[in-house]
Amino acid sequence: MKVAHDKEMNIKSYLKFIKTAAKKKCKFIAFPECSLQGYTWSWDPIAYKYYEDAKQRVYFEENAETVPGPTTDLLCREASNYGMYIQFGLAEKASDASSSEMFNSAVLVGPEGLVGKFRKVHMAASAIFSRGKEFPVFETRLGKVGMIVCADLAYPESIRTLALDGAEMVANSTAWGMRGKNPKGDYNGYRYDIFGKANAMMNQVWLVQSDQIGKATNSIEYCYGNSCIIDPAGYVVAATGYKEGLAIAAVDIKGGIERAQSHKYAGHKVLAGRRPEAYRL
Repeated sequence: MKVAHDKEMNIKSYLKFIKTAAKKKCKFIAFPECSLQGYTWSWDPIAYKYYEDAKQRVYFEENAETVPGPTTDLLCREASNYGMYIQFGLAEKASDASSSEMFNSAVLVGPEGLVGKFRKVHMAASAIFSRGKEFPVFETRLGKVGMIVCADLAYPESIRTLALDGAEMVANSTAWGMRGKNPKGDYNGYRYDIFGKANAMMNQVWLVQSDQIGKATNSIEYCYGNSCIIDPAGYVVAATGYKEGLAIAAVDIKGGIERAQSHKYAGHKVLAGRRPEAYRL
């Protein structure tokens, strides 16, 4: 999804994609990180502090939403209308009136209403967002779903924690940036591709990656795009490439996990082979 620093424009994109996905009979759709308001001007912690921290803080304070809140309520109605689960990323304002904290969050809604939220855990020190502290797993009609946001993908503990807690599918809402403007050969893009396949394979879970594409209104970097669906054996079964669009796949969630554990692939349940007593740290 091409994201702007303009909530109304991004909501229009949400509704367009949801309608298209519904026509394709999709039961789950994921949108990128901070795709409601747009992400920070820069993802790079070194560059970040030089690019108008105060101005960014004001923008997010004015546009952050609580959960539940107006956009959550809107997408709950869409989810109910279409019988679909919808994950989206936003700047979340703490619902505690006495708190000024904001979080970089992913929210999951479904036909039954608000399912849950996840607050990004792994992030550089930020003048805007506070860190989350847990990796919850949510029961849905599709199975057990976990959420991560962007840099959480780069830490093996993230998806491993979700998998150990029973997640069968993990959805990553991200604004995965590039070092330059060209996705071909970009090292950050290479990391995104490797991390996605490895996490899915090592944990034998489905991984849905939803990334922003190109440069948002105020951003100084370009996002990698390449939203994709990766099966529990580590194969990409659908991808957008470097363009805006929907990566769609019809999958057997439990069957795909069993196939990844079969003798044709890993030959065992990876998590069952763990030896935590040997993991000193």
